[in-house]
Amino acid sequence: MNYNEAKIIKQQLEDKNKEDGNKLKKYDEFVNEIGILPDHIRESNEYQNLKRNFDKSFMELREFNGWFVKKFKKEYRAERANRFKKAE
Repeated sequence: MNYNEAKIIKQQLEDKNKEDGNKLKKYDEFVNEIGILPDHIRESNEYQNLKRNFDKSFMELREFNGWFVKKFKKEYRAERANRFKKAE
């Protein structure tokens, strides 16, 4: 796998994680004043499935990022350096 293929996979994993996170945001309206979801929501099958999917996609992204940064260290640094040069 080359750097560009890895970037495509990374973007797909980020998009999946963002999508799963957005599905969980519908429960934000039920959070109480100290930031906790009520038990009846956390125990519902729908919430547990959404949370499980989010946790899984987050873990996949986290593991991929660890591998990606190690494997393509030079390319990643060069790309970041170019991005920051353009911003200046």
